[in-house]
Amino acid sequence: MKKFIVHIACITLLFSVISANAGEYTNGGYLGGKIGVNYSGSTGANNSPNEATFAYILNGGYLQGGYIFTSRTLLLGVGGFFDQNPSEKHGNTNGIEYGSRSAGVDAKVGLPLGYWMPYAKLGYGYSTGTKNLNAVAGNSLSGTLGIEYKFDTQWSFLGEYKFDGFGGKNGAGNISNKALTFGFNYYFNAPEIIVAPIVEEVFEEEAPKPIVIPTAVTDAPPI
Repeated sequence: MKKFIVHIACITLLFSVISANAGEYTNGGYLGGKIGVNYSGSTGANNSPNEATFAYILNGGYLQGGYIFTSRTLLLGVGGFFDQNPSEKHGNTNGIEYGSRSAGVDAKVGLPLGYWMPYAKLGYGYSTGTKNLNAVAGNSLSGTLGIEYKFDTQWSFLGEYKFDGFGGKNGAGNISNKALTFGFNYYFNAPEIIVAPIVEEVFEEEAPKPIVIPTAVTDAPPI
């Protein structure tokens, strides 16, 4: 856990020193990945309490489109996700060991504010328990709140809080997950940079003026 905290601190430090030459959000697809801490709990399984585990979440294939509404640009997208939460022993020495994994699709709406973009996602997928709760599985709804910072024309840093829970198929048993993650997204379509044409000033060369040599006229003396 200490190593994980150190890793998150390093990522945060990297984010703090990144150049401010950020690009803006554009239409197109992107892929990303996140790591963080997941808190999982279950019901119908010895009432095991929430327990923190390491989590990694992959997301990608987002198709984005923007439109103007009340003088603000909204970013809309749809994509896929895969969450993996390794097993952890929950409760005391008599507790059970389990983790979870889920995969599905989600819809995203964001509000770009310059290089920053707060957003929300609503997802639907299939989740299953692992280890001692591998019989608990079912469809899952998930909700996500996040914020993203575009620090380059094709890269962004983001932080998310995600909650998902599902009704298991093993009697009354189900699992809920709450994940706090940080990661990066790579945008395939970089914003078009318009470069102003360089106008060269043309100087017309003036024709040389003729040199006039005055001729001295002298009167000859009378003979």
